[in-house]
Amino acid sequence: MQIVKGCGSVLDQYFAENTMSIHIKENNPLLKKNGGPGGRKPELGSKVLDKKFVEKLIDDIFKEVETRHDSILEIDRNLSKIIQLGPYRIVIVYPPLSDGLEITVVKPIKKLSLDDYKIEQEVLDWFKTSAK
Repeated sequence: MQIVKGCGSVLDQYFAENTMSIHIKENNPLLKKNGGPGGRKPELGSKVLDKKFVEKLIDDIFKEVETRHDSILEIDRNLSKIIQLGPYRIVIVYPPLSDGLEITVVKPIKKLSLDDYKIEQEVLDWFKTSAK
């Protein structure tokens, strides 16, 4: 098992080692979800984020997409964007699809190997010999 770390992005500052997602919406505090699936704990930021802040963060994300080799704008629709930026999966939604600018960013907490799943040896052997 390998811990997934940040990638030198503007988004790194919002993620602790156990943060799996952040949810940013204009005129709302930042929402972080810490912990793994089934054991996550929501944490609200203390500061309400205004539209100007969210617009600046979106601009910074797009600048990174243009300059980094480990990023891509996967889906570019009028009212929504989906971006892969290093380990971060980003969804940006614009009004009127949403009632305000929204950014959702998810990051895997751990990268598991096949051995971490405790699969029976018989099944592993089948994968090695039969799977294409």
